[in-house]
Amino acid sequence: PILEMVETTVPRTRFALENARDPDIGTNAVRSYKLSPNQHFILEEKESSDGYRYVELVLENVLDREKQSHHHLILTASDGGDPIRSSTVIINIHVLDANDNLPVFTQELYKSRSQEHT
Repeated sequence: PILEMVETTVPRTRFALENARDPDIGTNAVRSYKLSPNQHFILEEKESSDGYRYVELVLENVLDREKQSHHHLILTASDGGDPIRSSTVIINIHVLDANDNLPVFTQELYKSRSQEHT
């Protein structure tokens, strides 16, 4: 999956992710999810009142497109069988630009000379 996020996205913003599908039932079905270590996102597993389990990607720290415009995360789903079976998917995050920087001059003072009648 590819997610696009503006660099001014507020921390704690949640993004629903598609669940892994496993035709097995009971302990052999999907039991857990794990997100690759990174500095910006965590994974939260939720359960609805009717027992449906789902996962959300949560922004933990501010994004800065000028420092890093793309993030590549690995999401792993594991079942509870013996042996444990797992599957992975890569989540590509594109950080979109926001007008969050001022224009700056490289020098404090610029000098120029011109001759008369030119």
